[in-house]
Amino acid sequence: MANPKIQQILDKSHVKVFIEDSKIGKMEWVIRPIPAYDLMEHFDKFSKLPKNMDVNPEKLSPADISMIQENILPIMLAILPACAIDPPVTTKDDDSRLPSKEVIHVRDLSFKVVTELFNKIVEISGLTEQAEEARKKSQSPNSQKA
Repeated sequence: MANPKIQQILDKSHVKVFIEDSKIGKMEWVIRPIPAYDLMEHFDKFSKLPKNMDVNPEKLSPADISMIQENILPIMLAILPACAIDPPVTTKDDDSRLPSKEVIHVRDLSFKVVTELFNKIVEISGLTEQAEEARKKSQSPNSQKA
């Protein structure tokens, strides 16, 4: 029997979001914040993430594309499988769940869906510029002296 405390923690950490795409329409996803383990494991990649990402596929410059390839894509590929709960996402071509359609491969999703999903995960994980500013404002003068 499942531990009710574990189920309670999981239920509270999962967030429903809706992402709309011209090909698949509006779709509900269940996501979770980036686990602490993954934040630490990929700390070097997270430190290179721009704080205020607004990736518009129609307005990408060569510099934007280079930044996405070097900094954002590696972290997307690490985080999407860990944080997309329903439907689950994989980056592995040999994932045994692919033939039975229990998981969707990241390459089967549009750029818009992948980036919006990633942005929502980053947002609920508190890694946006706005979240960082709010944390700074909420720190008391005493906590800054430590």
